[in-house]
Amino acid sequence: MSERLKQIKENYTNMIDIALSQSETLSEHEIDVSDLKWLIKQAELVEELENKNADLSYELGKHKRALEKKHIKNQRYREVLESIAYSQFNVEPKRVVVKMQSKARQALEGDKL
Repeated sequence: MSERLKQIKENYTNMIDIALSQSETLSEHEIDVSDLKWLIKQAELVEELENKNADLSYELGKHKRALEKKHIKNQRYREVLESIAYSQFNVEPKRVVVKMQSKARQALEGDKL
């Protein structure tokens, strides 16, 4: 809490205490206009920041969903590469298969960096 807000709160609390102790109504006491303007400005700032926070939360949610989709896609690719890299193939010519497996292993090793 800012010093200004603490001071306004203290002043207003004191004003209420005095009014109640003297059996007066609060309408007989006024809050300082500059304090009221400052409080309004603070309330507007809070509203603005709440709106920004809501916008940023929405954007964060979009990015999290996109990241999750990419993670799932990456996992599928990893599974396919592992299958290629470490499976036995009975095809000719073997050189093509060996080269393909070598490329898949290189791609998997690149993920470990």
